[in-house]
Amino acid sequence: MNLLMSVKVRTSGLWRGDFLKNVSLVMSGAVVSQLATLVAAPVLTRIYPAEAMGVFSIYASVVAVLSVAAALRYELAIVLPRDEREADELFILSCLAVLAVTALTCAAVGLAGRAAAERFGVPALAPWLAWIPATVLAVGLYQNLNYWCTRQSRFRQVSVSQALRSGIAAAIQLAAGAAGLGAAGLIGGHLAGQSGAAAALGMQNGKRIAARLRPGIRWRNLGALARRYAEFPAYSMPQSLLNALSQNLPVFLLAFFYGAKAAGYYAISYRILQMPVTLVSQSVRQVFLQQASEACRNGRRPLRMFAKLTLTLALIAALPTVAVFAFGPPLFAAVLGPQWGEAGQYARWMALWLFFAFVNPPATVLSTVYGMQRMLLVYEMLLLAFRFGALYAGGRLLPPVGCVMLYSVVGAAFNLFLILHVRQAAGKRAAPQAAFERAFTP
Repeated sequence: MNLLMSVKVRTSGLWRGDFLKNVSLVMSGAVVSQLATLVAAPVLTRIYPAEAMGVFSIYASVVAVLSVAAALRYELAIVLPRDEREADELFILSCLAVLAVTALTCAAVGLAGRAAAERFGVPALAPWLAWIPATVLAVGLYQNLNYWCTRQSRFRQVSVSQALRSGIAAAIQLAAGAAGLGAAGLIGGHLAGQSGAAAALGMQNGKRIAARLRPGIRWRNLGALARRYAEFPAYSMPQSLLNALSQNLPVFLLAFFYGAKAAGYYAISYRILQMPVTLVSQSVRQVFLQQASEACRNGRRPLRMFAKLTLTLALIAALPTVAVFAFGPPLFAAVLGPQWGEAGQYARWMALWLFFAFVNPPATVLSTVYGMQRMLLVYEMLLLAFRFGALYAGGRLLPPVGCVMLYSVVGAAFNLFLILHVRQAAGKRAAPQAAFERAFTP
């Protein structure tokens, strides 16, 4: 009892004022978004076969990996400058980067897309590869607008766009599944949802952004900004690419070793278990990034907020993690249909890894604010290597569930290490204002 009271006292001060209001605004959109996904999931698993889910999961994984590099991670820098005009020009720089990456994606898909699909044993994906550049463009523009809104504290608009994205995707996927369109319905719904969310933020903020840029874009300054914030493409982009690749590696290797059905089982398990991670941790991440950046600009240390957030997230996630580990297979069979019981076996072990993924957003935000991009890059390289080793060894020696178990244990261990290391490293850093000025002032 005393421990619970102590935890309550330590965390109660965190959830007050603007922080709670902003987290609630972002989370409200995430709630609607995840409810749409949750309501649609039992229907989608009954109207789409596991093979179609597997093809879609590989497509979505390719898009997820490419999208993190869509703006070369310059979108993260939009929230950092003191000068508003500089932030607006960073937004333009990020949009130009998205256009360049989209063009490169078009060339890559045209030259090697079909051969890659056949090499990984999913030739059914080949007809849909041409949709990848359009999805990367939509996601990249949405991310830029999202971070611009975060800087302006327009969290209500972010919330609405999240709900709209999932609502459009679920509606189209359900309608297309009823019409028997197979993987095309899942992929088309995904693209429509991403495009709708980007269009919504663009229409809400387009006039405002244009008005702020009316004095004229300092084109020469874009090059200076690209160099000043070069740590983001140099370190944050490779780190994010490695993270996205390691997160989506199971889909690729499960399809390679066991076929599209195993990839489909993994994908639906991950999609459902990721809901609470997306619902809470991403909302906290977005608001904490804005407030931690502001604290650094004003010479304050956000370490106490980091500790309270991490503890609060761990308390929230503990009970659901135990429940999924204990009752995963019968729960999945009851909710998704008897043919999806094996997905619950995957979910038991994935819950262990996703517990720590749910808890670590404050650590990733703090590492960005304190300029730890090099450390994160090394971390992601090691994580990818260990995850690949676990999946490769599991694919050669174990059934699919054992392969997922090895992958999940590696993910849990690395996430725990990141939380502990970032807290220790941030505590030894110089005053945040000094570090901030050194990193981002010409």
